[in-house]
Amino acid sequence: MSHVSWPTKDDLKEGTTVVILMSAIVAIFLSIVDAGFGLIIKKLLING
Repeated sequence: MSHVSWPTKDDLKEGTTVVILMSAIVAIFLSIVDAGFGLIIKKLLING
């Protein structure tokens, strides 16, 4: 613990970009899945 290696600005930028992009991709994917399940449940409840 005597020597700490801090990330460079480029490493920090790259890491932040990856986190933001992956968060957006997961949010979009989950929104689509949620909408799909919502439609399926509506069809089952209305027609069932």
